[in-house]
Amino acid sequence: MKGTSISDHSASAGQHGRYDKAAGVMYTQDHVDMIREQLLAAEAAKRKFLLLLTVVAFLGLVGSLAFLGAKYAQFALAKSELSAAQAENASLKSELQKAKEALQLKEAQEARSKQAIKERDERLSILLPKVLRDEASGAEIGEFAQLVSSLPDRKIEVERMPPDKLFRNWRVIRGGTVEIYSLIGGFVQGRWVIYSNLVGASTARSASQESSRPQ
Repeated sequence: MKGTSISDHSASAGQHGRYDKAAGVMYTQDHVDMIREQLLAAEAAKRKFLLLLTVVAFLGLVGSLAFLGAKYAQFALAKSELSAAQAENASLKSELQKAKEALQLKEAQEARSKQAIKERDERLSILLPKVLRDEASGAEIGEFAQLVSSLPDRKIEVERMPPDKLFRNWRVIRGGTVEIYSLIGGFVQGRWVIYSNLVGASTARSASQESSRPQ
């Protein structure tokens, strides 16, 4: 049997392929091309994988931005609704405060009105007997005429016929104002009635105190 040397194998590999001294394996051109193709395929697969990762990352970024945009829109809408609710709440509080103030003012006016009516009725209960007995002074008759004029329908019913001299115009000076009241008597449904009407008012030239006298 004829042996061959390593140099012979090297020479033969130079013609048909490549000889790996360490592994003792000879590679042909086909093997080299196949390995190159495998490397290129691996690189291509790697590039595709990296491209896929890039696309996935990009889509994830787009999705994240879209999600954040939607959340921001929801936040902006919620903030706008909150601001509107706060403004409406402030408006309602303001209206409620105004309503409370109006109610308090009305209650105060009603209280003053009730107090004035009470004082008027108490004063009339004192003046009326004196007027009917013809014992009232001119100032008292003037005050009586003013009080009767403030009653509903500006009249008061009495138990008996009033004195005739009562039914005339009475001038009342209060501060700087002169008021003229006309007292008129009547007999309605079996009862005597005294009517009082304010027929004139003017500014007095001088009046240091309240006074009344007939005209």
